[in-house]
Amino acid sequence: MHVDPRHWPSADVIRQNLERFAALGLAVEITEMDVPVGEIPGDRAQKLEEQKRLTHDIVAACVAVSGCSGLTFWGFSDRYSWLNDPEWGALHGRGPHRPLPFDADYRAKPMAAGIAAAFAGN
Repeated sequence: MHVDPRHWPSADVIRQNLERFAALGLAVEITEMDVPVGEIPGDRAQKLEEQKRLTHDIVAACVAVSGCSGLTFWGFSDRYSWLNDPEWGALHGRGPHRPLPFDADYRAKPMAAGIAAAFAGN
């Protein structure tokens, strides 16, 4: 789930699709998730808040669907994100993308709090 904030479905649409797949008896997992901020409008703090919201809503959608059994991110830290590569990063618009829960110095970003809140049901 490589999120592109420029055109992204609502949390309800994501949850409904997860439910639809689970109802078919399919194993449902969200994998390779990243949420780049480069194209999100605003300053750095606003971008990180929107990243937190998007991430929270996607994780909460998975948690709400009993058939959604897993969630993984496409890395841990922005330091080694595949979106740092100019060729791949360009596909998601301008950078820096900062797409993962921890920054390049391994400090938790607001995104990490959004993930925790979604798992806690908040």
